[in-house]
Amino acid sequence: RSLAEVLPLWGSLDTRAGLDRSAEPFRRRPSPYERLVLDRSRLPAAERSQLALPFAAGVTALQVQTLAARAVGLEATSLQLLSEGSAALNLPQAIDAVAMTPLELIAALHRWQLLGEATGLSIADLRRLQALSGIDPFASPADAEAFLTGLEAVRRRGTSLAELDLLLRHGGDVASRERFEQRLVQQLQHLKRQLDRQDLAPRPVDATPDGGSTADAAAFADLLARQLARETGLNMGTIHALIERFNPPAMPDSAGAETPPVPWLAEQLAAWLPSWPQEVPTGALPEPWQAFGRLVKGARLLASWRLSADAVDLCPHPLTMASEPPLGAGEQRRLFEQWLALAAHAEAGRQPVQPGLVERLGIAPEQLSSWTADALDPAISLSLIHI
Repeated sequence: RSLAEVLPLWGSLDTRAGLDRSAEPFRRRPSPYERLVLDRSRLPAAERSQLALPFAAGVTALQVQTLAARAVGLEATSLQLLSEGSAALNLPQAIDAVAMTPLELIAALHRWQLLGEATGLSIADLRRLQALSGIDPFASPADAEAFLTGLEAVRRRGTSLAELDLLLRHGGDVASRERFEQRLVQQLQHLKRQLDRQDLAPRPVDATPDGGSTADAAAFADLLARQLARETGLNMGTIHALIERFNPPAMPDSAGAETPPVPWLAEQLAAWLPSWPQEVPTGALPEPWQAFGRLVKGARLLASWRLSADAVDLCPHPLTMASEPPLGAGEQRRLFEQWLALAAHAEAGRQPVQPGLVERLGIAPEQLSSWTADALDPAISLSLIHI
């Protein structure tokens, strides 16, 4: 693939025709736009004429959207994912044709098709990775580099994007989210039975001079850790370290010593479970439910690498559980970068050398020698040179 073919990832389609000087006499060379959009193998002549430049007066991007998608090689389901988003996959709209010119729309559709072809991912998986990573690969070559680094880390781990989307963004499909929530119900039902059987409901903190709820919460934390250890294969120490991540910072007491941390998560769950109706909450999710969901997700992430307690501080936290409102792109990106740090920790000593952006996008090396910086926006030129 030539460099000119991938430049539309960060810019518009080139509509300038060239000149074939190898022919005698010289012949007109179709523009990149014409070669892509007016390909006879994709559209009949009558439909190609609707996309020929210049567009007829008054033609809007919305009017040519379906035709443009076919012209660049996108299926109808992919166009729907981009133009409308998906409630089932918890994905927002990616392209708003109403706010675009026809040429801007075609360039945007082509970017997605081009990246899908270069990575071998479906549009649905590209959208998942964009959402869970908080990275827009079309913002700059540096962002494309970060996006592809994330994709390679996911592939090395053998983790599906749907699973990672569920754990980091509470995305994935509806069925996966429902299965996760029903499993939370089963786990909490078991904990509720244990709580009732062992009479570990916390007493008010001021019931005894030393704070009576602390011991009960600690005992309940042991129950919680044992249950998750059985389900994930992690050791008790790792689960306890994960539980302690939910604690507020320890406060010094009157003698200057730090107060032993109260297992906040266990205390909250033990106080909430007796009144829980044993079903997935509706409406605003109670904090103990959300926190328990984050704990389970953290355990699943650690279990996928069989990591021990020393890696707990690297585990993304707080993990989102149907955040209200959802995390912004910047926060989501930081969460994804924490996951990448965890992946790097797990792969320490086995980290392969990362190829550059040029190699990742399949740009032929011989194309670089004929490339001139003035063909690009200067910022993009510098980014490509330094990656």
